[in-house]
Amino acid sequence: MIPVAFSAECSDHTSSGSASLIQYNKTHLASDFWNGNTFTAPQPGIYHFAISFVKDGFGDDTEDDVFVYFYLNGAYKARAWSGQDTGKRGTGSMVITLFLSANDSITTKAYSDGGDQRRVRECHFTGYAVSLIQNG
Repeated sequence: MIPVAFSAECSDHTSSGSASLIQYNKTHLASDFWNGNTFTAPQPGIYHFAISFVKDGFGDDTEDDVFVYFYLNGAYKARAWSGQDTGKRGTGSMVITLFLSANDSITTKAYSDGGDQRRVRECHFTGYAVSLIQNG
């Protein structure tokens, strides 16, 4: 049985404007269900996900609120948030456990409420199946 799990990291994600898809440039643990920015559930079951990140407010980057949004099939479900009063290196995190159907997809996007350039200095995204439902 192939383990249904992944753990990935991005560094220096810089963007501005609308929410932008985070590309994870380092994978610590992966399965066939993770492609570097999207997890696709291989079968129905209960899945657990965690995100943590550090924003970087140095240089031209915003010290305003920065979020990492969590999407299920393109629909917003949750967010990790680093508030504007956290200084130049604030952090945010979130965990969520969901029932997923086969082929449901999970992605993350970075956003800031000021629309200024935002930098996610580091972001860690982990997910795994807690309990799978066997087909048939």
